[in-house]
Amino acid sequence: MRRTNFYLIKEHERDIEAKTGKSVLSYEKIYEENFKDFVIAKTTTDFEGKGVFEDVPKGTYYILGATTIPDGYINWCYKIEDGDKVETEDGDKVETVILDFGSANQYKPL
Repeated sequence: MRRTNFYLIKEHERDIEAKTGKSVLSYEKIYEENFKDFVIAKTTTDFEGKGVFEDVPKGTYYILGATTIPDGYINWCYKIEDGDKVETEDGDKVETVILDFGSANQYKPL
């Protein structure tokens, strides 16, 4: 996803909404002001769809994102942990990386 904001958050968005009583996301819209106390890191992808979360301590997090697509919108909130294998896709290219929180490089290509 090019030029898209992604958030690394402490808890699932549903749990944040239950605690705060405020919406975290609706369709393709993310309400950052409603969950700012739960954000560990934020990145905006570049024109190639790549982004990096800087200075992330080891732990378990959720990655939150939302954007429009030709047929509507897509949003997601996925649990990720240090050492997880994650596939990233950019067009026809798929790269598998290992998440490495707490290092200078926040992910390592396999």
